[in-house]
Amino acid sequence: MSEHERPTANRAPEAEPLPAYRRRRRALVLVVILTFAIGVAGAAADARRMLADPTVPTVDIFGRPGTPKFAFSVTGSEEDPLQRPVSVAVTDERVYVTDSLAGRVSVFHHGGSPVRSIGEDRLEVPLYTAVDPTGEELYVSDRALAAVLAFSTADGSFVETITPSYEGTDTVLAWRPVAVEAADDGSLFVSDIASEHRVWHVERDGTIIDSLPASGTAGPAIEFDFPNAVKSIGERVWVADSNSRRLLEFGPGGTLVRLLPLGRLIRGFDVVLAEEGAPVYFALADAFSHEVVLVSEAGSEVARFGGGGTGGGQLSFPNDVVVHAGVTWIVDTGNARVQAWEWGDAARIAAAALWSGGPSWVGVFSAILVLSPLALLFLLRRVRAAVSPEAIPMLSVWSLGGHWGRVRLYVAPSAGDPPHAETLPLIEMSPVSRSDVAFIAQVYSLEEEQAETLSIALRVRMLVTEDETLAIVARARGVEVYDPGRFADEFCSEGTQHSGGELSE
Repeated sequence: MSEHERPTANRAPEAEPLPAYRRRRRALVLVVILTFAIGVAGAAADARRMLADPTVPTVDIFGRPGTPKFAFSVTGSEEDPLQRPVSVAVTDERVYVTDSLAGRVSVFHHGGSPVRSIGEDRLEVPLYTAVDPTGEELYVSDRALAAVLAFSTADGSFVETITPSYEGTDTVLAWRPVAVEAADDGSLFVSDIASEHRVWHVERDGTIIDSLPASGTAGPAIEFDFPNAVKSIGERVWVADSNSRRLLEFGPGGTLVRLLPLGRLIRGFDVVLAEEGAPVYFALADAFSHEVVLVSEAGSEVARFGGGGTGGGQLSFPNDVVVHAGVTWIVDTGNARVQAWEWGDAARIAAAALWSGGPSWVGVFSAILVLSPLALLFLLRRVRAAVSPEAIPMLSVWSLGGHWGRVRLYVAPSAGDPPHAETLPLIEMSPVSRSDVAFIAQVYSLEEEQAETLSIALRVRMLVTEDETLAIVARARGVEVYDPGRFADEFCSEGTQHSGGELSE
């Protein structure tokens, strides 16, 4: 067969694996697409974070909340300081702090200045407190009185004592209330540590609606051991079962939804919500570690702050925590104060911000990934290869009728004008260093023409040859070596493909 005759392939194309160059190109495209998608998702998440209300604690794309920064402490006035604060309730206008040693509820402005005291003539050892949804009444549990008392938030006057009873009966249940929580509908959840620990759900007038856990469902897995705090949002209720070191979630009717082991003794806690109303994580007052711990809904710890001590931002046996309008209020019982921690712009995300309110490291890294399509320029680079003279005629045969695209071939000066230029990619003579050629010829025992070709191949890192000696030496020096048929397969589109290096007529 003449070297100018066009060969035909005798193999089934689908049975042949893709050439290495095309496989690498496809793999690069897939990696770029995946990287770009990750970058867009990360940049979008960080953009949403930056555009969010700066007072709302948000999470990054991994679901981690930021950590607030210590702002100031509320200690009361010099003449009338806090003595043993136990619980805190916060509204848009006021901060209410129960002081068990002073026997009252101290009321403060959000800036920490005193407003008034409530219940000095009624309370003995107040524990937990809550404000009803209308903001008109304040509920306080009292350990010494074994009662829940209601006060007016307008002037601090006593309203009444709430006593639990079943509907249609005059029997008043004896209870030892600890935590009190006002539900959205005006009803109350009150934890009771009498003979059987439970949480009562009662109407404002004390009529019992149900209890947690629901009647008839109690068992070892859901028996309470000192339910120390309760939070209610819509139809969901969370109870801190302190001595059992766990958090339980209940649905309508007191049915247990799930149990979240915590491994730490929790006093007060709060449920931090996302903008759409779904819980993001829990802020827990861990008394024994002197910290506030942030735990995801899955129960994994995502952040903690505080630490034992008496300085600003340090805690001693914290007993309660409330997150309200971007401020975390912590009852620092051992230090006789309430601390305010703010979720400022720089604290809204766990990943360190580059500047206040700006993108996080996650956002910057994602923006870099968005630039990944620039890597596709690698596919547009010109393919350069040295070609030995004996390979040119066969290369021309294999590539007959094909399109070479961005391929450039280089031949040694001694090769003369290459034949078959009309069927080959652009071929240029490449200058060589005579001293390099002499050194290569001497070290590898090559002919001068072989040494010239290898000198070029060492620069462009690719060689097309049928010279086995030259191929062996080039591979030993890290050069990618092709025979003419395989080179045409990989870089000549729509050209003739070969089968095992042999032609068939």
